[in-house]
Amino acid sequence: ATVTRETNPLKRLDYVLWSNPLLSSQTLKSFSPETLNTRFYFYNPQTNSYSVITNPLTTSFQPANGYLIRMPNNHPTTPTIWTGNFTSGIPNNGNYDVNLAYFGTNQNFNLIGNPYPSTINAETFLTNNASNIDGVIYLFREENNAAGSGYATYTLGGATTTTATSPVPNGTIQVGQGFIVGAKNVSTPKVTFSNDLRVNNNNNQFFRTSFGKSVYQPLTLEKHRIWLNLTNNNGFFSQMMVGYISNATL
Repeated sequence: ATVTRETNPLKRLDYVLWSNPLLSSQTLKSFSPETLNTRFYFYNPQTNSYSVITNPLTTSFQPANGYLIRMPNNHPTTPTIWTGNFTSGIPNNGNYDVNLAYFGTNQNFNLIGNPYPSTINAETFLTNNASNIDGVIYLFREENNAAGSGYATYTLGGATTTTATSPVPNGTIQVGQGFIVGAKNVSTPKVTFSNDLRVNNNNNQFFRTSFGKSVYQPLTLEKHRIWLNLTNNNGFFSQMMVGYISNATL
């Protein structure tokens, strides 16, 4: 199969977190051949930073792993959609276990990704993996060097966004979407992706905000929430959500 994905409108120096929905030998460079060789990254939990992948020409996508890739170097400097093609692979199906690294507080963030050619339910993912991760999904907002937080978040309580006009994560993790989770301090932390996470949601772009209830049913939780938006004179934006939710801990 070939899976085609469109980004949000992005500029030449912007980045996207990707994850391959196919089981194939496709290399990172063949996915984005015009991206500079030094602009393919993995996330290093020990240093809490992105590290350059040594040779993207020979490094292949691994199922359920995430990769940070800058836009092609010939991409326009104005916001423009880029189309990526995951090619020549068998659609991923069934269970995928991903081992997570934990080196200590703030050294536990791991870059993983949706392994399937279908969207997955973020709430079911968090619930199924609650004993191994801290309950937050971090979604990179894609715009390079922008003020404010670099990540939108999603929890069982709800979501926060990164700018006053940015969409809020809607509870689905899109096809080809990479994301970050924090490992808990357990003996062998891991996350498991399974077919019960998969939902019929065919929106075409990351962070699309509209979806039909007929194809997406969140967990039944009573939620009372308040969002607080803060912006300073320089345009630096931050959003906080406070939630009172059934079955939540203190």
